[in-house]
Amino acid sequence: MPLYEYQCTKGHNFEVQQSMNDEAFGRCQEPGCRAKAQRLISRNGFSLQGSGWYSDGYGGKSKGSNGGSACACDTAKEAPKEAKKAS
Repeated sequence: MPLYEYQCTKGHNFEVQQSMNDEAFGRCQEPGCRAKAQRLISRNGFSLQGSGWYSDGYGGKSKGSNGGSACACDTAKEAPKEAKKAS
């Protein structure tokens, strides 16, 4: 279940683990507060680090063994030109 962060109008911040289908809390959960609260948009824990797929040449050119192109479609485009020259 996701962890949602809330802030009330008096400045209290609190987190609640709840289902995505649950209604958002309307009131502060701090003891004795009960002010209006709204759900905040928080950072998530997802980050791309390290050598990853991007530097592996996915979707672009790479320093591979096929002349600097990581895509087989580049080779396929050049093949008909070579076939015409041989004729």
